[in-house]
Amino acid sequence: MVLERVDRPRTAGRPAFHRPPARVLAVIAGALAVTAAHFALAPWWTGLTIVAAGCLAIAFALVLRLPQQHPILLGSLVAVFAVVLHATVIVNEGYARFPTAWLHSGYTAHVMAHHDVLPSLGARFSWPAFFVVTAAALSPMGVGVPEEVLRWAPVFFVLACLPPVLVIARRCLGGVDLSPHPRRRRRVPRPGAWRTPWLAVWLFPAVNWLGQDYFAPQSLAFLLGLSILALVLVLADRPPSYWRPRDGVVGRGSLLWPRRPRLPEREIATGRAGQALMLVGVFVVLCAAVAMGHQLTPFVVALQLGVLWYAGRLPWMLPVWIVGVTALIWVSWGASDFWIPFLNDVFGGVGNPVGNVAAGISARTGGSPDHQLVVAVRMGLAAAIVVAAAAGIVVEFVRERRVELSLPLLAAAPGILVFAQSYGGEGVLRVFLYASPFLAMLIAKLLPVGRRMPRRAVSLIVIATLAMVPPFLVARYGNAPFERVTPDEVALASCMYDTAPEGSTLLSVSPHLAWQFRDLADHRHLSANETAFDAETVADLERRVEDTPEPRFLIVTEPQLQFVVRSLGAPASWPSDLRAELASDPDLTPVCENPAGVVYRMAGDR
Repeated sequence: MVLERVDRPRTAGRPAFHRPPARVLAVIAGALAVTAAHFALAPWWTGLTIVAAGCLAIAFALVLRLPQQHPILLGSLVAVFAVVLHATVIVNEGYARFPTAWLHSGYTAHVMAHHDVLPSLGARFSWPAFFVVTAAALSPMGVGVPEEVLRWAPVFFVLACLPPVLVIARRCLGGVDLSPHPRRRRRVPRPGAWRTPWLAVWLFPAVNWLGQDYFAPQSLAFLLGLSILALVLVLADRPPSYWRPRDGVVGRGSLLWPRRPRLPEREIATGRAGQALMLVGVFVVLCAAVAMGHQLTPFVVALQLGVLWYAGRLPWMLPVWIVGVTALIWVSWGASDFWIPFLNDVFGGVGNPVGNVAAGISARTGGSPDHQLVVAVRMGLAAAIVVAAAAGIVVEFVRERRVELSLPLLAAAPGILVFAQSYGGEGVLRVFLYASPFLAMLIAKLLPVGRRMPRRAVSLIVIATLAMVPPFLVARYGNAPFERVTPDEVALASCMYDTAPEGSTLLSVSPHLAWQFRDLADHRHLSANETAFDAETVADLERRVEDTPEPRFLIVTEPQLQFVVRSLGAPASWPSDLRAELASDPDLTPVCENPAGVVYRMAGDR
């Protein structure tokens, strides 16, 4: 009997697997070895981070230059690069950063313990989805958020954002064209079109230097917003729209009225009814989660969906209305306890973009020379990223004599926020945060990684990476003296909560303190020196609590003092002078003390 070999046909649409060359695999192994060594040698982490990032950039560029796409290798290298940038300090410090993350753990602990929310505690509880979801997920671990969750939340969020960024990049970076045949308007992939989206995803972790991805509602809302945009682009499945000089500025098909390419209905809907129905359900759930989870994100997402419709990427306005109406319903009903008593604070900045931008910049440009250097690096890095993104648009126009509309509009849409309000001085930061994925995509257009990726593109990718990493490290981690949290600081706050009876007044020298992570509703928390250096002496601190319930406690830690010196411009000698005055004041009795600081019980309570 003769056995004949039967070759099964390859599954349609599944690319063939091609083994990468051995030299490329060797470079990848070397880059990963350098990265592992970089994490092991903590004292020299700054220089080694740059070296590890450069080695990873070489490996990534070599894989990107291969004729075939290797998504597993590319995705792994991007993930490791993101971990190098965002986890090195976490590994070296060994404890959760950012005092605000500890505050959010207190909100979550309150939900775990009491199974309700108290909007009177703060605006965050008027948009409680993040705290309710995290409380439900972490309840099996006990009451409270484990420190490990707070510590690794930034890495989780930056890695979780990579897949939706890749989906959006694949849809918006001109990876498909319409065939010129008038009766068969098929989507035709461009040769090598997979490279530019991967380059955009590679750049995203370095562009996202703002430090807004810690354990916080905006981190989850940002992730969900990107997921909504990716989902809608997949559902719509429309090719990119371009603007050409011959289209003009006014009239049908012009910049003000872009031409929307149409595909036959059978091509759009065939075999996708069940999948589309499931995705629509997911879309509605995501919209509700974003509306109940954050103040700004749903309105930014609605704006971005609107510009996608304007650019021809969406055939319907319905997604815009779903997101916008859902957000308005929640603000009118669920968050009414917040905005009704504070109408002037909520709407006071509407129509004043200059004032809102000035509030965001002036609040961060003062302080010590070290802090001013960090601010200058942040502003310079942000400006360089925006200029590079604009250059990407120009290069695309020069190269192809046309401009793809959706990405520039998606990057510009969050700028409308500056016409609304300053958002406590963080409005400018949030604008850049929402624009960062699309700025990375526009920057990716600068590098020649199309059909044939030349050798010089490898050098350009490595140079661009090495140019971005040092300012990223300064911008992201330059405020470590008051952003870092130590175990001693948390232990000191815990001792204060163990000592203070329910109903006490707790005062901090400045708001940069890891506290309110427990017993959030049992005490009144106050802070001095919040936005200006206005509590210089012990007498100034005592005046802050004159009309507050007794007993009263004052907590003083080193990060609080560093914040006042570096950010608010207090004299360098002020911390030591204040400590001496506190130690000699007979009306203050130390009740807790460790290397992080001291907790005092104030006069009249003994």
